[in-house]
Amino acid sequence: SAGEVTTLATGLDSPLRIALGSHRTFDVVQSFAGSVDRVGRDGSLTTLDPGIEGYISDAVSRTPDRTYYSLTFGEGLGMPENNVALLRSVDRRGYIRTITDLAEYERRANPDQVNTYGFRDLDPECLAQVPAAVPALYTGVQDSHPYATMKAREGILVADAGANAILRVSERSGRTSTVAVLPPIPATVTEELAGQLELPACTLGETYWVEPVPTAMAMGKRGELYVT
Repeated sequence: SAGEVTTLATGLDSPLRIALGSHRTFDVVQSFAGSVDRVGRDGSLTTLDPGIEGYISDAVSRTPDRTYYSLTFGEGLGMPENNVALLRSVDRRGYIRTITDLAEYERRANPDQVNTYGFRDLDPECLAQVPAAVPALYTGVQDSHPYATMKAREGILVADAGANAILRVSERSGRTSTVAVLPPIPATVTEELAGQLELPACTLGETYWVEPVPTAMAMGKRGELYVT
């Protein structure tokens, strides 16, 4: 069971992710405020990167020398030309560096275009009855929303929830490559789900293949990567 709970910091705006550091300090992204901050042992708050107006901050991780994080704009809006997904680092001197824009790689490579989502096996007549609000059948679209970072020997690993892929970024050059495209997840259409989404009766019991949306990573002792 959990032990005594201690409040380490207050007044934060949407602190969705943290990264533990040394000397009982930790870094936190105030996601909707768009900043990256360090919480000291005494609860004091030091801003590492104030962010960019209109951007959200995510994907924070930390090594003894640097903090890695993302600043994202225009994710999930269906307008990939406006999507920006900056992978950044800040070192112990406070030097901020933009390593790459992952949205540029997504527009160029779109790794999950090999995946087919939606109703794969539905007959055309039933497919035509699916309401427009539910994407009936489509392949991976261009969208980048980095949600987790991790420093590894080969570079920086990124779980991109928009791209549905795990990426590797060279810290020196920013060169990006795809480590893995996660497979679609099967979901059976129940009566409850059909009612919520106003799906036609012909979809009951059918399989809808959902985007996997990777959001977190952990490295195993033998180098295997665990992804949620």
